[in-house]
Amino acid sequence: MMKMSDLIVTTSPNPPQLLLSLGQSLAAEIGGVFLARQGRSLNEITEMTAATAVVTVTRQGVTVWSEHGQFSFHPGMAKLRILACRQGKSDKMGRAMALQPGDSVLDCTLGLGSDAVVASYLAGPTGAVCGLESETVIAAVVRRGLGAYSFPELPELEAAMRRITVVNTDHLTYLSALPAGSFDIVYFDPMFREPVRKSPGMNSLRWLTNDRAITREAVEQAVRVARRRVVMKERTGSPEFARLGFHAFVGAKGSRVVYGYLKV
Repeated sequence: MMKMSDLIVTTSPNPPQLLLSLGQSLAAEIGGVFLARQGRSLNEITEMTAATAVVTVTRQGVTVWSEHGQFSFHPGMAKLRILACRQGKSDKMGRAMALQPGDSVLDCTLGLGSDAVVASYLAGPTGAVCGLESETVIAAVVRRGLGAYSFPELPELEAAMRRITVVNTDHLTYLSALPAGSFDIVYFDPMFREPVRKSPGMNSLRWLTNDRAITREAVEQAVRVARRRVVMKERTGSPEFARLGFHAFVGAKGSRVVYGYLKV
């Protein structure tokens, strides 16, 4: 994990006052240092500051630049999954959650937010999705992306993104403080435990992530907090399911991922 002091936040060249203000507030949020662009290239800023990463705030959004590549918010596969749902196809995650309109979902490992967006779509306008992200930079980028990403050709996707609440916190701390039965479904997706090394998009983000395994204590707290189900996404055949007590599954043979669930 990186030190927040290694972060420099800047803007696009010749920014309006709004971007300057957004950059300054983002720097304060993530513990970085704001540096006015003043015509300098990103390489020049990196060299003069010896920063581990440079975060840019532009009209297009927030992007993290580092030697590992660049990372910015994108809904990813959520678009295709929502389109499939509109065509009457079922979503495996939705089936594992037994998710219905109006349900509340706590996503304990938000990451890029793709699963949370699909859950928000399935839960609908009367539902609620809260995403927990322990890493400050990821939480900040994804929060802003969910609130600003434009996709007018699929308004359901935009609406689903806008309904998600992002909390920058450790999931065990958050779960432990909740009253019993606070959410219908509690969800875990320890998606970076076994990374897809050939995915440049994931590799550009992996250095920022929390790759600690889900603990049995976290699952016990999730069972207490969930009214109906606790769901975990992992690779097919993962020993994590047996270690944490998941014995019911949704996922086709040959699939790279499977969803284990506990009824509570």
